[in-house]
Amino acid sequence: MTRISRTILHCLLLLSTLLVMLPARADLVIGDGYTSGKLAPHTDRLCDPSGRLTLDAVRRLAFQPDRQPEISLGFRQPACWFHTRLSNRRADGADLILSSDFNIIDRLEMYVVGPDGRLLDRQLSGDAVAYDVRSLKTRTLAFPLTLPAGESRDIYLRAETTSTLYLPLRLSDSRVFLETAMFTDAVIGLFYGIALGLLFYHLVLWLMNRDRMQAWYLSYVFFTFCFFSMEQGSLFRFWPHAPAWNNAFLYTASFLMLATALMFSRRYLGTAEYPRLHRGLAAIAAIFTLLAVIHPWLAGGWIAPFNSVCALATISGVMLLGVLRWQQGRAEARLFLIAWGLLLLTGSIFIVMLNLGIPGISSLILCAQAAFAAQQILLSIGLAQQVRLLEARNAAQEQENRSAKAESAAKSEFLARMSHEIRTPLNAMLGVSQLMIGREHDPARQEQLDILRSSGEQLLNIVNDILDYSKITAGKLELERLPFHLPSLLKETADLFAMQARQKELAFHTRYDPALPEWVLGDPTRFRQILFNLLGNAVKFTESGQVSLTVEWFQDQEPRQALCRFLIEDTGIGMSPEEISRLFTSFRQADASITRRYGGAGLGLAISKQLADLMQAQLEVKSTPGKGSVFVLNLTLPVVPEPAPSSRSGLAAGLPEDLCVLVCEDNTVNRTIISAMLTRLGVRRFELCTNGSDALTLMTERHNEWDLVLMDCEMPVMDGLSAVRALRKWERELDRPHLPVVALTAHVMPEYRQRCRDAGMDSYLAKPVVLMELERHLRHPVDS
Repeated sequence: MTRISRTILHCLLLLSTLLVMLPARADLVIGDGYTSGKLAPHTDRLCDPSGRLTLDAVRRLAFQPDRQPEISLGFRQPACWFHTRLSNRRADGADLILSSDFNIIDRLEMYVVGPDGRLLDRQLSGDAVAYDVRSLKTRTLAFPLTLPAGESRDIYLRAETTSTLYLPLRLSDSRVFLETAMFTDAVIGLFYGIALGLLFYHLVLWLMNRDRMQAWYLSYVFFTFCFFSMEQGSLFRFWPHAPAWNNAFLYTASFLMLATALMFSRRYLGTAEYPRLHRGLAAIAAIFTLLAVIHPWLAGGWIAPFNSVCALATISGVMLLGVLRWQQGRAEARLFLIAWGLLLLTGSIFIVMLNLGIPGISSLILCAQAAFAAQQILLSIGLAQQVRLLEARNAAQEQENRSAKAESAAKSEFLARMSHEIRTPLNAMLGVSQLMIGREHDPARQEQLDILRSSGEQLLNIVNDILDYSKITAGKLELERLPFHLPSLLKETADLFAMQARQKELAFHTRYDPALPEWVLGDPTRFRQILFNLLGNAVKFTESGQVSLTVEWFQDQEPRQALCRFLIEDTGIGMSPEEISRLFTSFRQADASITRRYGGAGLGLAISKQLADLMQAQLEVKSTPGKGSVFVLNLTLPVVPEPAPSSRSGLAAGLPEDLCVLVCEDNTVNRTIISAMLTRLGVRRFELCTNGSDALTLMTERHNEWDLVLMDCEMPVMDGLSAVRALRKWERELDRPHLPVVALTAHVMPEYRQRCRDAGMDSYLAKPVVLMELERHLRHPVDS
């Protein structure tokens, strides 16, 4: 025999000697002082990979001693047998309870074998077994057994599960078991009470404000409560004949707990600032939700370890996300970190020990539940802080909104006042030009009148632009829908700019489609304003060459609809693409040098673009630097029949010779202009007064004499609104006929028009007064 062979033989003999010297499993002795103890140190183990061994078969096989404090084998074994021997050294019988406080075991069987080898008792429990089959109807897996005095019993346990095989077996005196169970159930009940209290509290909050973050937190607490209730066996008694629900609902609640935790974290940490991360978390939550629904129909025992891995990854990921958001300065993430840190510390240890089969898990089960309870309380506090923070932000935002509204109201009031002050002298300027045009035979003086009228129209258009800009920014601009004569509007606007073009020695051309409709429906004031700005812009920026206005008409598919295309072309300075991109920005021109050279506020085109958008029209521009620009306005206008002659403006038909008008106006110049206009229109009977008090006296004392009253709104002693209110009250009390009153004012804001209507006025005539508009109101004051 060689030296190597002898060495191997000596090692084998030494190993055999050591095996013989191993201590045999000692019986668990039940003496007079015995109350409770762990069973695992007194247990031998035999694992059955096939899962087919019977009691008789395993009794003939050799068991391996298992000296661990607890039976924890992880996911490695499908079925295992455990054997121990109990010896009662008491003088009387012992009533004992063999229990396991970990309930996620599909099937646990206990066999009690007497000294003679006969089977004395067999009991069955587990979450895959009907609840009614249990010998003890308790939350835990528990088997009662009785040991006669001085006798021994062999106990065989068979455990089978698709989840982790963990059995924290204890053998307790029945009285001690009851006391311990009551205390443990009280602690667990405390955790349940915390969860239910949070559920009720946040349910009320959610019903009050319907906040999504509250809804996700509520769902997270609910599914956490369901998971622990099923894991601890508390809900099994509510469906005692449906054990399959236990396994299915346990992992359903676990996956939904993870999904709602992710959705809550998205809202709490504000991940919407990072769209990819935000969508990624939602996608993972959706996968968890899908698994929660379909996992009962998936084959294999992989769902339990996979669920554990998902839980550990989710807790770690959410914790990492909280750290990142805290580093980014999000203050509420600090409490979030503390809450999830507690859970990460206990939950990760629990999951690792459970999967790897490390003993000592039983002491961590209640710690994990306590960590969940603490986490949910901290998150509830965090939610309350976020609600207070949101309320503070909303209060600040509301204060800003109030300040902005006050500022906007002050600005609107200022613009309305400035408009009133500007329109008053404009009324004189344009009024005189209207009265003189066509009556002056000297060409030079006629040209001067044209210049005066043109300048007044330009100033009026600037005022209208400013007012409309204020209305648009406040969202208060409303378009009118009135029938108007399109050719007349085009001619009036073109004639005005043809004169300006002549002054700059520019050619001005107009080309109108012969099929252009005459009467259309729309807002003539705003439409004319757009054309005014576009033509004014073309004339202003053209030093030489020409400006042209072309109007094309296309029949729309809809009946009585016309698509009108207005092209304003010039040979001016032109613009680059970069300058065009800034063209329709308020208070901006294409280049700062343009402002220095040509002047202007850069508001007209911005207003035109916004007005076109309100009309659902398209305003486009094409331009080449140094060659000119083309502005194209595409506008759909409903075609309407020609209005009845009584409602048309014009001076063709004379006014009634006996028409009697009362004019109430405090401004001397305006009284002079109105008087001249009435005379021009052929009105011979009119009377003037300077305040509302005198007007009220004249209207009540000579009520039947007046056919119409032109009433200024702002006057000393008594304003026009108060005078009309008093008149309407007097008419109602004395049952007198209605006297038509037309407001004559420089205020043009919609709210002021409404004030005039509310006061009882029949119509509204804005200053500067247009001669044809005055004639129309004189003819039909109520219809106007």
